[in-house]
Amino acid sequence: HLAHLLGLPVPVHAHVPLVVNAHGDRLAKRDGAVTMVDRAAVGQDAAAVRSLLASSLGLCEATEPVTPAELVRRFEPARVPRTPWTLPPHPGGDPDEGEAGIRRREHPRRP
Repeated sequence: HLAHLLGLPVPVHAHVPLVVNAHGDRLAKRDGAVTMVDRAAVGQDAAAVRSLLASSLGLCEATEPVTPAELVRRFEPARVPRTPWTLPPHPGGDPDEGEAGIRRREHPRRP
């Protein structure tokens, strides 16, 4: 509404499903969840993480190399799943470890 009143383009957005671990606990940065540094430690680069996350929206296979431009072309807000997505364990990871085979570590909380 405000953008319209100011003569600006109206933002377009879509909510994506909640990401949870194998136990159904939500993953969130503020809770010390998985980071890109964690993913790199188990051998996944940014492109692999992009593909994994895009697969959670049905935009590609989890290991399919895909560019951001291709994902934009494939994206349809009406097709975004409405149920939580479980981050799969890292291949070869210990099922008793944290999310995606990464041991949970504590992160300082913001005041």
